[in-house]
Amino acid sequence: MAAAPRTNSGSSCLHMTEYRNLFPVRMTGLIILLIFVLVVFCCGTVAIIVCYQRTKSRQRRAEKETYQSRMGSEVGLAMAFDF
Repeated sequence: MAAAPRTNSGSSCLHMTEYRNLFPVRMTGLIILLIFVLVVFCCGTVAIIVCYQRTKSRQRRAEKETYQSRMGSEVGLAMAFDF
């Protein structure tokens, strides 16, 4: 006597064997690889943004110091020639 095929008689949940057939082992490896790539991409993006902001901050600070020292020397020269 042949066994009747299992039907899902109205319930919406899958049995473990049906779930395993839908999601083979190699798909699990692929998803783990995809998650790893996404994590590395996100960490790299954050590192690039942080390094860029730090570099711009240092550059702005150096330009500000240069501007202030130049303006200070110009004020000193104007006061020296003030009659």
